[in-house]
Amino acid sequence: MSRSRGPGFVSGAVVGGMVGAGLALLYAPRSGELTRKGLADWQAARQKDQAEPKGAADPIEVGTAVLAALVERIERARTEAGMASREAKTRFLQEWEDRKAGRDL
Repeated sequence: MSRSRGPGFVSGAVVGGMVGAGLALLYAPRSGELTRKGLADWQAARQKDQAEPKGAADPIEVGTAVLAALVERIERARTEAGMASREAKTRFLQEWEDRKAGRDL
């Protein structure tokens, strides 16, 4: 069986779209005028919320705070990595000496 999406697929998509549009028109809960008014009101309210940010901080201050937190995390990670490296080196050297001396681990 071929999985080609030829003319049958396209015509099916077009017919399905037309049937869906027709059903949407038949079963719409409100008239187009009321729907457009509702969308316009929603868009106006959304734009008003975006125009008047509530408690918005200065972007530079926010960026500086985020950067400071990241630098702190990096420094902490660097310190912890250094400690882990020294501990691993100590364990490795101890095991090496034990093996050279013929001691069981």
